[in-house]
Amino acid sequence: MEQIKAAQGKAMDTVHACASKGKVLANDFKTRSVAAAKDPKVQTTVGSAAAGTVLMGLCGGALGVVAGGTAGAALGLPFVLFTFGLSVPFSAVMGAGVAGSSGMVAGGTAGCATGGTLGYTVFAWRKELQDVSKKVLAKLNHAKDASRAHAVSAFAATRARFVTVRVSVVAQVQNMTTTVKSKVSALTNSGIQVVKDPKAQATAAGATVGGVVLGGAGGVIGLASGVLAGSIVGVVPALFTFGLSIPVFAIVGGGAGLCVGTAVGGTTGTVGGGAAGYGVYGKRAELAEGARTCWSYTTARLEDVKAFVESKTSATKNVPVKSAALDVAKKSRPIGA
Repeated sequence: MEQIKAAQGKAMDTVHACASKGKVLANDFKTRSVAAAKDPKVQTTVGSAAAGTVLMGLCGGALGVVAGGTAGAALGLPFVLFTFGLSVPFSAVMGAGVAGSSGMVAGGTAGCATGGTLGYTVFAWRKELQDVSKKVLAKLNHAKDASRAHAVSAFAATRARFVTVRVSVVAQVQNMTTTVKSKVSALTNSGIQVVKDPKAQATAAGATVGGVVLGGAGGVIGLASGVLAGSIVGVVPALFTFGLSIPVFAIVGGGAGLCVGTAVGGTTGTVGGGAAGYGVYGKRAELAEGARTCWSYTTARLEDVKAFVESKTSATKNVPVKSAALDVAKKSRPIGA
């Protein structure tokens, strides 16, 4: 009995020792579980694994349903005649269920592993990733500032160039305007001087008068000549045109002769009249002097004749009539008689 009681005591001690160890282990597991649940790394890993499981599981399940349904329907086609068409939907449902569940399991497993790994890696390297992101942001900000500064400097340089070009263009336009204005003023003054020049006026008047006179005369002569020539030419086909060719050719020839005669006469008259006017105005002093000399000579000769007549008349009054008649007869006798 004592041995039994001793064995029972040892068993109870063992049970109490195991119970105490179990409590310690449970408390330790609880503590570690709570610490692990509160650990950000574990939370990130579990969250990433859960998100990857859900996302990849849904995608794998959807792809499995589509692929399994298609494959099941294809496998059920040979048995259509024996199942009255029920083999196709049945096989499609079975294939979709099997492939969908398989795809969900495979996708969930892959998503869990991938998401957990990714989450753990990101959390473990968060400082480095933050440093890299800060460096990238700093470089981007530096590049942005440099680009902005370059753009501002380029804009300022372009603006300065445009201002310089505008000033240069304005100066050139002003110079050209001044030059054109001076040239136009010089041409206007020269034109006014030419218009006011008596020599130019005489030349223009002579050219105008010559062109009008000779142009009209040439037109009349050309008209007459053209009508005559056209009438002569129209006589040849008169037998075939019942005489209508004569007036038609006369009109055509008269028009052509009028045009040609007016053009030739007007050109000749303009050139000749202008040359005559220019020459007359250039020699106006000599012509005036010649006219005065001619007038003086004519006046002197008239005075001489008048004096001679008066002297003879007074002599005739003083001499007897007979002697005067003899003198007149002698004077009227030819020189060689």
